[in-house]
Parts: sequence; C-alpha cells; structure tokens
Amino acid sequence: MPIKIVILQAILFWISHVYAFNNLTFFWITTPMVSIFLGIIVWRSKSITPSTIAHLLINMLLGFVAFRNL
Repeated sequence: MPIKIVILQAILFWISHVYAFNNLTFFWITTPMVSIFLGIIVWRSKSITPSTIAHLLINMLLGFVAFRNL
C-alpha cells in the first residue's frame, strides 16, 4: 500500500476542511479518519469515483443528522 501517498492526500483533505476547526472532535478525529478511509478507497479501486460517491453519502448523512437535531 502506498502509505505515503494516502497520508499526503489525507493531510491535503484535512487542510481543505479547516473551516470545521470550531468543532474540535470533527476536525481532529473524524476528518483525518474519513480522509484516510477515502484515500484507501481510491487506492483499492484505482478510481476517484467511488471515493467521491462515499464523500457525497457521508455529507448527506451528516447533513441529515444535523437537520434532525435542529
């Protein structure tokens, strides 16, 4: 597994989500875990499409949960 590449993309993904810094659990725990998960999906599938779909589903789920908690 190209661990250096997965870690690099995870760091870039994490930096791109710096707007979530006000939620420390999300920023320091959830985002790095999800970014590594999405990187592994890309590595295993050799395509960005499954990772993009997974990102969409995660965002939809989080949006639904946030909307239900209002």
